[in-house]
Amino acid sequence: MSQSQDFTEKEREEYATSMIEWVTSSIRKFFKKILPDGSSSETLEAANVIISDLEDATQRISDGRLLVAVVGGRGAGQSSLINAILGQELLPEGHF
Repeated sequence: MSQSQDFTEKEREEYATSMIEWVTSSIRKFFKKILPDGSSSETLEAANVIISDLEDATQRISDGRLLVAVVGGRGAGQSSLINAILGQELLPEGHF
């Protein structure tokens, strides 16, 4: 990986937090646009749960304690994905 692609932990954290905040904001706008006034309380509650979950994820990222599961079939590239996200070769790749 080239030097220009290496990020500090703080930079990755700030980027992830900003992306989740953007997604949360976009989902809020989406729900406001598609949900008519007088939508059922169940629909509004479901929308609020999604937004709340994203806000919780933002806080966990800020606290450095977000748990992420990466799953897939054998040799599907889970280690490569994790290494790419972390910006370093932490896990062995291509070993079946």
